[in-house]
Amino acid sequence: MKELQSLQENSNNFTLIVTALHAEAKPLIEEFKLKKVSSTFEIFKNENIVLIVSSIGQINSIIATTHILSLFNCSKIINYGIAGAKNQKLNIGEFCLINKILEFESKKAQYLDLIFDFDFHEASLTTSNKAIDISQKDEIFTDLVDMESYWFYLTASRFLQNHQIFVAKVISDYLDTSIPTKEFVEELSKSGVQNLKKIIDVDFNLNLAITNHDRLFCDELSKKLKLSKTQSVELLNLYTHAKMVNRLDLFENIDFLNKNIVIGYLAEKLC
Repeated sequence: MKELQSLQENSNNFTLIVTALHAEAKPLIEEFKLKKVSSTFEIFKNENIVLIVSSIGQINSIIATTHILSLFNCSKIINYGIAGAKNQKLNIGEFCLINKILEFESKKAQYLDLIFDFDFHEASLTTSNKAIDISQKDEIFTDLVDMESYWFYLTASRFLQNHQIFVAKVISDYLDTSIPTKEFVEELSKSGVQNLKKIIDVDFNLNLAITNHDRLFCDELSKKLKLSKTQSVELLNLYTHAKMVNRLDLFENIDFLNKNIVIGYLAEKLC
């Protein structure tokens, strides 16, 4: 309990990072000089970054992501680690920023709002509760596969806006289910650190990005359009995106649109 209170008392506006494996975390701990601050969970931090090691799988990812977001205020959260690739045009060791996550069993998709331009590859990813091997490649409709990212995203989206959530992966294999060595995982993770820094260094002051006036405008527009709660959240996310890319003109005179098409209209214009 004292450990929990200590973490909360020292909370700040951090960049949060979630890895599944300690081997994925180790190069980050060394690069950013993170110190272990919790024994209940593997949590490491410095003045600007907090990292938690979740362990593999759906439940572990949900618990760890909820835990770290409950403890620390943040400007962004990043899921970082290795992933297998179906797309063999991508190279082992290549760093990818994920723009779409598909859940393997349900085929439900989530789309990440990548409003900043980076100079590395964007890819789609499937998350499964079980390891996927090459014999199942025809069931995969994305570039990459892993076992946590979908659940990480769903959990983080309960706390944060879409554009604050990032998933970054380094390709480790081509749907090979053999367990990689810790040394190999550490090497791959280390190779992606400089690209990860570019995401960490993205500077957007979210407290200034959306003001009370902005929220009131979106609330009034949602009421006029009779949007559902989910649609209202999507509208605010799109408004935030539009503000950051100087496209608030899209929100002028749209209250005549049907509520079933307004979200799609704005999303298409902001692509």
